[in-house]
Amino acid sequence: MKCCNTGIDVIIYAIQDNIVRPNLNIGMDLWTDSPVKAETSGQGEINAATHSHHGSTLSMMDERELKRERRKQSNRESARRSRLRKQQECEELAQKVTDLTVVNGMLRSELDELKKACEDMEAVTSMVIKTALVAMGSGRLTQGSS
Repeated sequence: MKCCNTGIDVIIYAIQDNIVRPNLNIGMDLWTDSPVKAETSGQGEINAATHSHHGSTLSMMDERELKRERRKQSNRESARRSRLRKQQECEELAQKVTDLTVVNGMLRSELDELKKACEDMEAVTSMVIKTALVAMGSGRLTQGSS
């Protein structure tokens, strides 16, 4: 006994020994190349008109599935390239940090040397000024200038 043909899902029931058995092959024609026949265990036949409709639907679904798989693979590759770019950028930034840390250390060293040299010059300048003031106080500068 056949029941309810909706175009995509075909529900077939067979009455055998007063037991209603569902067709376990429902929808299988969407996943295989050949139409599935539900004649096993006395369940009847699938309406042949639905297979011509399912044949075009099947090829469309195969194309969609193929496109979907290609898109997924493309997305995986894109994600992989993105991760590689990000990893390379991180490595470059880490190298830049190392290089700049070295340069920073060298500049700090140079700054410390210049500060020491400046302190030394200030000390010498201070001594020269003191010596000049002492000499002016004793009159040595006035005698040398006349």
